[in-house]
Amino acid sequence: MRSLFLLVGAVSAAVAVRDVRTLSIQSDAPYSRVEVQGRCLPSSATTALGEAPRSASDWQLRDLQDAQTAIWVSGTRPASCEGTAVDTATYVVRARVYIDTVRVEAENTRRARLYLVGSLR
Repeated sequence: MRSLFLLVGAVSAAVAVRDVRTLSIQSDAPYSRVEVQGRCLPSSATTALGEAPRSASDWQLRDLQDAQTAIWVSGTRPASCEGTAVDTATYVVRARVYIDTVRVEAENTRRARLYLVGSLR
């Protein structure tokens, strides 16, 4: 059984990247605050959907169990994850979840995408 914990007041628990990607967030709803744990992907990674949502310094957080699942993070990249090497440390990001729409060339469609705006905890 899978649980999703959101921040409520000062009580929180870190969730997996794959759980954030399955949140049902409406574009007009208040954005959820979460703590997400995962591994930083190298700058060259193309795992998360689309291009960086806010700036070229955005980075990708990979799920701890599913290497093919990642989400964009707009915020400070971990210092140990600046280069092209695979980072094996686990990070927790405290963030708000945002939604936008990206074009998927291979499918010739547009898809909703969730991404995080926050900081390392």
